[in-house]
Amino acid sequence: MAVRKCAYVLLLFCAVGTYSLHVPYNWRFNDTLKLSYSSVPSDNFWDAIQKVETGGEFDPEFAIGDHGASIGPLQIQERYYNDAVQFDPGLQSGSYHGYTYNNCMGRGSFQYSKAVGNAYMGRYATVSRLGRTPTNEDFARIHNGGPNGWRMSGTLGYWHKVQKYL
Repeated sequence: MAVRKCAYVLLLFCAVGTYSLHVPYNWRFNDTLKLSYSSVPSDNFWDAIQKVETGGEFDPEFAIGDHGASIGPLQIQERYYNDAVQFDPGLQSGSYHGYTYNNCMGRGSFQYSKAVGNAYMGRYATVSRLGRTPTNEDFARIHNGGPNGWRMSGTLGYWHKVQKYL
């Protein structure tokens, strides 16, 4: 029995140690000892994105777009999701244990989709990449155009649509 307990403790120690190696470099502990990103969009921002992405859909949490390539209230694509999870493995553990890309759509998916979006922004909308503090415009254009969307002229129209809801 003691050997089994030692094995569990060792396994837990290794799992925690391994996870800590994957913590993103720009995370910091806040006052409540929860990990947080250095810069994330507000809930109002994500509400505006949902309105633009789902455009009056009766039930935005079940929206499917781009011929099935984008799902849920924020119209997240699988490549976007995978980038976010690679940056923040916590999107598939803890309270999100067992979550997958498919959880970006369906009842209650808006909260998870925002967490995915925040991780994506934590990875790509950073001072070190942009050379300045990210703005809502940067967040919107990155959400729409990918990691370098903030500097692509093709994402300006999308930003103007989002701006109307902010």
